[in-house]
Amino acid sequence: SRRRYTAGDGPLHELEVTRLPDGDAVLHLAVDGLLCDGRALLVVVRDLWRAYEDSPGALVRPPGEVSFPAFAAAVAEEASGERYAADLRHWQRRLAALPPGPGIVDPPARRDGDEGGGPDRLPLSGTLGASGWAALREVAARRGVTPTALLLGEFAAVLTDAGARLPFSLVLTTSDRTRTRGAEDTVGVFTSTLVFPVADTDPVAVQRQLAEDLDHATVPGVVALRRRRGGVPDLPVVFTGMLDDERPPGGFPERYAVGRTSGVALDHQVWEADGALHYRWDVVERAFPGPGARDLFEAYGARLRALAGAADPDGPGGRGAEAEDTVEQEGERPLDDLQEAYLVARALGDEDAGGCRMVLGYEVDGLDAGRLREAVTRLLERHPVLRARVDAGHGLRMPARNAPVAVPDIPEVPLTPELRTELLRQPFPLGDGHLDVRVGRGEDGRDTVLLTVDLALIDARSIHLVGRELMRLYADGPDAAAAPPVRPAGTAPSLGPEEAAEHWRRRVDGLPA
Repeated sequence: SRRRYTAGDGPLHELEVTRLPDGDAVLHLAVDGLLCDGRALLVVVRDLWRAYEDSPGALVRPPGEVSFPAFAAAVAEEASGERYAADLRHWQRRLAALPPGPGIVDPPARRDGDEGGGPDRLPLSGTLGASGWAALREVAARRGVTPTALLLGEFAAVLTDAGARLPFSLVLTTSDRTRTRGAEDTVGVFTSTLVFPVADTDPVAVQRQLAEDLDHATVPGVVALRRRRGGVPDLPVVFTGMLDDERPPGGFPERYAVGRTSGVALDHQVWEADGALHYRWDVVERAFPGPGARDLFEAYGARLRALAGAADPDGPGGRGAEAEDTVEQEGERPLDDLQEAYLVARALGDEDAGGCRMVLGYEVDGLDAGRLREAVTRLLERHPVLRARVDAGHGLRMPARNAPVAVPDIPEVPLTPELRTELLRQPFPLGDGHLDVRVGRGEDGRDTVLLTVDLALIDARSIHLVGRELMRLYADGPDAAAAPPVRPAGTAPSLGPEEAAEHWRRRVDGLPA
């Protein structure tokens, strides 16, 4: 971790093995951030494991995967567009009076005796178990914010409790993979940055400002700072949220991880795995004059546990033994404008007004129908929103929390050219389910799992994530670790009339006539 690569060095990675007395071994992999981002590193580790195991087709890339040069070319072209110019104007206003980073964390200054790339980084790792993480998501839902906004607000609150004075600035890392189709497993650097001045640690205020800033994320934070008039203050604290980034399955079991970034003394990372919340701080200990990094880290973990405990006072089961035997009533959530528009079109009665839905297909060799039914059942248990009902009178009607999941019927039909068209046309009955899984049997013996989901239920990105999780559950089989149910986040607070008008004025600023 002390290696410092300079211009002209190569390769920008190292691989070494330490053999242990018991016959096992530890594989050490160091990769420079110029080559790949965190997600890409996980893909590399997964593919390295597959190659080591000599899995058939381990390194064959799936069709439709975007190449990194194509992505880089698209980003360069985007920088000359009107939206980029409008986003740059947003950041010039937003960062005009840029506050410095939290005063309780110093920049990681180099000292005599430091080796390689400067002071050592110490990784501090913590986990909030599945029941605690589920309770924390409930807190976010009740407050009408995303889990990421909740964690960011709590992180900022820990810093203010330790003496940081508002306002202060954090650097958030973002990823362009989510807006680049086919980039999930592409190896490259898709990471960008967003400079986030914090004026209020309340998660509702954090989410509102974060949502507005993400609307202008075509301009990286590095560029926004470079174009800013005046000097740039030290920004030694970074927050990286990876809750929506599904980690690629497979790979070597992780024993140790640490990252080093120039100018950063505290790099907070958070992700979900196996139903639990995992977080890690990579810190320069001497950059914390007081309180120390370990004390701050413990305070952060205690704050998350306290939030989860307040939301879930009946113990690790989440509801208490008595509550597990009861069935709560189903809940109702209001529809947003787009969902209502889908229902209006459907209610008009036009034969072709089937609403709006997506159909995804996955080819499977030697399909096991029973295993697929088990995977769909576990998917519905994991995501109750997929069992919800949408209608104009009641909005989104969530199933009762402890309602059992019926084993789904999965029809098998001939895989014809007309099948996908028919699935797109055929409406889901109002008040009925909004997800359909069936198997298309091909004449060549190849089977296709067809997933159809109503966009009145969840959005397109969520549908793709659902499809990926379904096939992962099918591949893992019944022995895969169970995960707790994921309840949907509540509706985000609406902007007031003046704020909404200003928001849309900025959005349309610079649009071509």
